[in-house]
Amino acid sequence: MFTLRMAPDWAEQVRKIREAVTEDTHLIRADNGFYRICRAGDAGFQVRVQPGSGARGVELRLRESDLDVTHIDGGPFEPGTARVDPRRLQAPAFDEALLALQRSAGPQRFEAQSLLVLCVAGSLRSDVLAAKIGQWLRVVTTGLPGASAQLAVGELLQEARAWGPACESIFNAITGTARGIALKRRAELTPLQRHFSERVDLAKVEPGLQAAARSLQVLKRPK
Repeated sequence: MFTLRMAPDWAEQVRKIREAVTEDTHLIRADNGFYRICRAGDAGFQVRVQPGSGARGVELRLRESDLDVTHIDGGPFEPGTARVDPRRLQAPAFDEALLALQRSAGPQRFEAQSLLVLCVAGSLRSDVLAAKIGQWLRVVTTGLPGASAQLAVGELLQEARAWGPACESIFNAITGTARGIALKRRAELTPLQRHFSERVDLAKVEPGLQAAARSLQVLKRPK
């Protein structure tokens, strides 16, 4: 069980979870860092999201294979980003979403769940997005004058919808050798393969997915 507290160090907390539940690759990103990749298999992991106020947290269960949330507080969750209206997800703080999960039902509860899922899953998949959420939480907690306390939910939705296609386009853009090595379990790599690296040429990624490919950090395994 991992604990993820709603605090300005959100990105660092997420990084530690990300590194524990995904594997590294030798595929080089545009920022000269390396992509990570989801693990194969049906294993899952749990994250307790704890509000900054110290109130009761919410427990999420996610799959390692695609970082999708499958359960919230023991109940099944059906990802429905295609049905989420960003105009209805403008919660000024995560704490409100967590409280809404405990006191509401129906559409309001689903909206609160969706906001939480988008933030957690999106942060695990993209370090850029995790950093933005951390910055937003800093604004919320410090009350920085002139800064917006509204989270850009439309951006979260766009990231969620682009993640799978962007990962697929990245795999289509690399060589067969790089693809084969990236899809192997780290323990199965030969010494030579462990020293292999290849830069992902974003020019070979579909134009409409290049921005997503630049910001994501964890790759979804192709089907």
